[in-house]
Amino acid sequence: MRSCWVLFFLLLGMGALFPVEAEVYTSIHDLTAVFALERQVVTALTNYLGDMEAKITRIRRYLQEYEQVLAEGPATEEVVVERLAGNPVHAFHLMKRITVDWKHIENQAKTDYWRGVVEAMRGVGMGAMGVHLPKDEDLQGAAQALVRLHDVYNLNMTQLVRGNVWGVESAAEMSAQDCLYMGKHSFNLGMYPRAIQWFEEAYILAGLEANVTV
Repeated sequence: MRSCWVLFFLLLGMGALFPVEAEVYTSIHDLTAVFALERQVVTALTNYLGDMEAKITRIRRYLQEYEQVLAEGPATEEVVVERLAGNPVHAFHLMKRITVDWKHIENQAKTDYWRGVVEAMRGVGMGAMGVHLPKDEDLQGAAQALVRLHDVYNLNMTQLVRGNVWGVESAAEMSAQDCLYMGKHSFNLGMYPRAIQWFEEAYILAGLEANVTV
């Protein structure tokens, strides 16, 4: 199995297999560095998601309180005003929504964690270590190395797309879109029978995924 992985990185690093000018991620060290960078991005995205969910929750609560007033009866402006004026609790809640609740929404809207996501994605602090974000050419190189490996070892297609490589199960499943991408690269490499296999697998997965990814 070790020899298979060695071959994978050998294929990934052979520029003759795919004519690209960009630096290709050819070593485990490179992949480890990129994974460390992604962990920073995930942390920043988690913070950003939490912030956005808190904002949405507060806005949704505001709208729900407003809708509760309308749900009591006819929602014409005149009737609603009479309802608010005739109930001191409604009047209090109206003032509270426009003052306290709105200020909370406004203040939350001013906070933005997106800058942290951008900085993480740019690899702040990682650039000095010589780590750079992969480019499209690097993705193409990884794809072509994978289709080469599939061809050389005649790997079982069904097991491969499920992430089970050389008998080792994993969560690295491939989508219909992934298989379509691999099929295109196989075709461009002149590996037409393999391309057909990838396209057929993409078709099968597309049906299972209800055409979500294709």
